[in-house]
Amino acid sequence: MKSNSQSKNQSKTASDTTDSAESEIPAKHNNAPTKQKNKVHSFTRGIYFLLILSGFLFMASSCKPSVKKYTENARQLMLDGKFEEALPILNTAIKKNSSSHEAYNMRGAAYLELDRFDKAKEDLDKAIKLHKKDYRYFYNRAKAKKILEEYEAAVEDYNKAIALNEHVADMYLERGELFLTLQKGNESIQDLDKAVMLNASEKMAYYNRAEAHYLLKELKEAITDLEKCVHLDETFGKGHYRLAQIALEINQNQANKDICLHLKSAISGGCPEAEALINQVCR
Repeated sequence: MKSNSQSKNQSKTASDTTDSAESEIPAKHNNAPTKQKNKVHSFTRGIYFLLILSGFLFMASSCKPSVKKYTENARQLMLDGKFEEALPILNTAIKKNSSSHEAYNMRGAAYLELDRFDKAKEDLDKAIKLHKKDYRYFYNRAKAKKILEEYEAAVEDYNKAIALNEHVADMYLERGELFLTLQKGNESIQDLDKAVMLNASEKMAYYNRAEAHYLLKELKEAITDLEKCVHLDETFGKGHYRLAQIALEINQNQANKDICLHLKSAISGGCPEAEALINQVCR
């Protein structure tokens, strides 16, 4: 899913990437659209483009020589976060070689970062039509569909991506979160178990699994996962807040020292909604 710092390195796009990159979502999209009342911390966005390093050898072999220099230049711009500047270069690459599925994937990844989700999906459709054996293309399209609230279609793309590469923790994490959005608690837990197995240091796997347990009314299991979550990142305010909320529910709204400490940590961790609760139960 890498460290658990809340920066722009969490859920990424697979542009030319390592298979095991892990990350966290930035505040810009830190809540996926959801019908549920549970507070699902979304894993949908971040640098959508799983750092373009190890897969670049594949890209170089799949492009005509005249296209390679354009994709290389675009790759460096994208690594530097210059997605808008990368677009005209990728446009040129595609004009020179309209069968370069990697160029379509890269442009789709750039569009995802620029919040142009429909255009991203169009490019990823083209990449997949040209080449159906690269998990990254399905993975990126799943992200676009998820943000566009095409949830069932997104699940299908995650399924295809995982069938092609079952060793990427992020894909289980994101599909597990999507199952949570769809109110499918058991399926969510299965995916998040796998995410934890592949990357035991990713706090969001525990956070979302706690929400899945809560959905299934398994409150003690939810508490256990939230304790693991905040142990991994003591500054994660939302984790402390949910832990305090569920602990209060178990204790029938009777606060104790630990609950109040978690609420204080929630406030210091940037979760202002904890203030009302701490004033109510920790007098």
